[in-house]
Amino acid sequence: MPPFDFCKKRHHSSKYRQQQPYLEDLRDPQHCHCAIIDHPKYSEPQEAPVNMLHINVLQLVADHLNLWEVTAPRLVCRVWNQVFSTRVWRSVTIRSMTALPSLDDINWNAHHIRDLTYDEHSPPEYFNLTCTYLTKLTINYSRTHRPDAWNHLAELVKRNNNSLQELTICDPSYTTNSAFWTSLSLCLQLRKVSIMQAKLEGSAIQAFWKGCMGLQSLIISGLQVHGVFFGRHRGVFHNMERIELESIKSTRPVDQIQVLRRTPNLRSLHLYGDMGRSVTIPTLTRLLVDGCLPFLESLHIFQTDEFSDDELFSCLQAMSRVTKLAISQCDFGWLHLSSLAGHFQWLKIFAVSGCESVTGAAVQLVLESCPSLKLISAPRIEASVIMNGWRWACLNLKSFLVSIVLDSKEYSIGCQSRMVYVQLARLTQLRVLSIKSAREQETQGLDLRLESGLYQLSSLRKLRFLCYSGTIQHISLEDVQWMREHWQLPIYPVPSRQE
Repeated sequence: MPPFDFCKKRHHSSKYRQQQPYLEDLRDPQHCHCAIIDHPKYSEPQEAPVNMLHINVLQLVADHLNLWEVTAPRLVCRVWNQVFSTRVWRSVTIRSMTALPSLDDINWNAHHIRDLTYDEHSPPEYFNLTCTYLTKLTINYSRTHRPDAWNHLAELVKRNNNSLQELTICDPSYTTNSAFWTSLSLCLQLRKVSIMQAKLEGSAIQAFWKGCMGLQSLIISGLQVHGVFFGRHRGVFHNMERIELESIKSTRPVDQIQVLRRTPNLRSLHLYGDMGRSVTIPTLTRLLVDGCLPFLESLHIFQTDEFSDDELFSCLQAMSRVTKLAISQCDFGWLHLSSLAGHFQWLKIFAVSGCESVTGAAVQLVLESCPSLKLISAPRIEASVIMNGWRWACLNLKSFLVSIVLDSKEYSIGCQSRMVYVQLARLTQLRVLSIKSAREQETQGLDLRLESGLYQLSSLRKLRFLCYSGTIQHISLEDVQWMREHWQLPIYPVPSRQE
């Protein structure tokens, strides 16, 4: 029986019609995109309108599009234009150097705005918007902010106290007032606060500490505080997982460190600037040894003063798990390395490029013992250490920032380069490769030529950045063409001799 006759028989039979109701649905354009039935009654194809897609589905699609990709869907029909226009208004930046939409247009679409940024030279009349669903508010540097702008921003925060989750304040011209911080204390969903290069009144921010005990991330950098910053508030930040502290003027370093006692669930700690070694490092060591930070996994210390080997050993022994370790100055010894060995299975970031005491043997031990390593940054590693060591275990490494020095007198430069390339070729996930720094210009680096084994790095298909400085390379045009074919490196224009 032909397919058409079979379909027609099922359509006219009451028995099949009750058991197979979808045949009628196929003819209804409201239930499908395009229904074509070869039947005398339906001689012309019936196409369903595109706006029959459920609005929730369209909104999910809009969530995955950027501002340029939503242009085409908005031209389909009125319904699609309404849905995809919400993506256009989701993130709004106010700056006077650009063509701003009218204040009426912004307030008309204010319920779509989720991310609001006040950038440089923001017009004062735009500070009192009627947004009610903000999740992120950013206040950047501006010379034209009037003192009463913070009162308008306080009203804006109050209208979004049930939705605001992230706040960033960077270098405002005028000192924030107590009304603004009091309104922030009412934001029950606030999770991340970043305050950089700002002027604060210590008495004005005390209400903020009392109200925002649910913070998960706190970033403080370059503040000028008149009065006490953390105050006498003794509440515990149970949800705090990340803290970044840079020197706060007029606040004692010991007070900045002691606030960590109120973060029992802290997982990531960043300390920047010169906070005073006599206070900062011993206090931090004592906090870790006393068990005040039992869940700390990530430790970033970037200061002019250095850890001693004993102090860093005590810190690593007190930490239950170390996934990220970045230290700018430390007396790196084998005592420190022995304590770090117990965390090799979890270690993802190892950045000690400023520690000149780190030896090539220590770098080799990390490379061959850390299977989860994603980034390594160290002063140097010798080719002889690589050739005599075990295979590297960090096959998922994405950034390699170590100067490789050819130091062997038994092998030629080309032979040493080929042996090192064998190890590098196994790092197939590598994105960034820096194998020679300018401060190592007195030493001999790898030979970046095909005749010296560069072709072995053809497996680095994901490489985006290659850095080599300090010594002259005699690379031919053939070598450069090979790099362009096998690596996805950006090509920068070379200036002419006249330039």
